[in-house]
Amino acid sequence: MNRPILETLSRLHVLDELAELQTRIVEAVEAGHGTGELTLSLKYKREGRGGQLSVLPTVKSKVPVPPYASRIFFVTPDAQLVVDDPRQGSLDINPAADVARIKGAVIND
Repeated sequence: MNRPILETLSRLHVLDELAELQTRIVEAVEAGHGTGELTLSLKYKREGRGGQLSVLPTVKSKVPVPPYASRIFFVTPDAQLVVDDPRQGSLDINPAADVARIKGAVIND
């Protein structure tokens, strides 16, 4: 069987690109990030009158990405985004010190 198209794709590094993309897709799918796709398209076009064809390979892939978590922000009067509500006062809480104080009180009683 004559396989000049596969040999040409190999020389053009299309097969290397397919292998690399396939690895990325498989890793992402195995990590639970959804489904992926890999498509090799060959476009054939007649060139001239002497029985010539051009073949243009195109590789398309859809590598799944992990979803991003959303975060709530508050808008300050000067249009900045902050994670703490600027309209709410802050509490002076130190959880580590509070736990140590509570443990000390229990042990000393």
